[in-house]
Amino acid sequence: MKFESSGSYLSGARILDALLAQSELKEQHSMIAQLIGSASCSQIVEKLLQALDSRSRQDKEIMELAARIVVKLAGEIHLKRFPQGILCISSLLETSQRQPDDDSAPSDEFKSLMKQGLVILDSLAADKHNCSLICEDQSLLFKVMAPISSDMLHLIDHDEWFSVAAASLQVMCRIVTSPGSTGENLRNQIHGNKEVISSMEQILECKTCRKHKLYILVIKILTKLPMDAAPGVGTKSRGKFIKTMARILTSDSSS
Repeated sequence: MKFESSGSYLSGARILDALLAQSELKEQHSMIAQLIGSASCSQIVEKLLQALDSRSRQDKEIMELAARIVVKLAGEIHLKRFPQGILCISSLLETSQRQPDDDSAPSDEFKSLMKQGLVILDSLAADKHNCSLICEDQSLLFKVMAPISSDMLHLIDHDEWFSVAAASLQVMCRIVTSPGSTGENLRNQIHGNKEVISSMEQILECKTCRKHKLYILVIKILTKLPMDAAPGVGTKSRGKFIKTMARILTSDSSS
């Protein structure tokens, strides 16, 4: 579904985005959230989710507006009502592959959309039913882990990729700490992925990552893995992990 770059939809999205951007309007935000969560506004939510779909030729402004709005209202969205919602959100995590030149690095605009997609997923996953639906999508979980498995922090630049990597780790942490089979699905994916494990180990060792406190999320994730069974986490890695944790804790307590 395409949206016109001018007209009532764009005007309405601009107004809603402006209202949600004003932190002092808490009462109005609460009213908007209640409306969005009601069945009567399902068409509005559906249009917002469709506007996120980077696979279609959406107007750039509409996509960015929709992303900012959904980030703020994700806690009121129930994915079961919107079967295509996950696909639309998932497409935001693919934007780094949609460059005019395949050899070029992702632009700031695309990285921003990737981050917003991850933040949306984190907010949605706070609801156990949403979290369960997210975990059923194996390809989505792979995309969530991609900023970590590709180790953009260390291969490219910390400053450029910190916010995306942090958002990726936050979603991973949210899901792996979920009880039952919901969290188990991602835990299995992580402990079988040597690239993800290796990248997280690097984050623990990296002074710059430590300064940004990324190690806190990494530790929360790693301590949830069945490390004795993980092919990517052998005896040597477990020993290294324990030593690194001890060094981090000692360093923090003395600072």
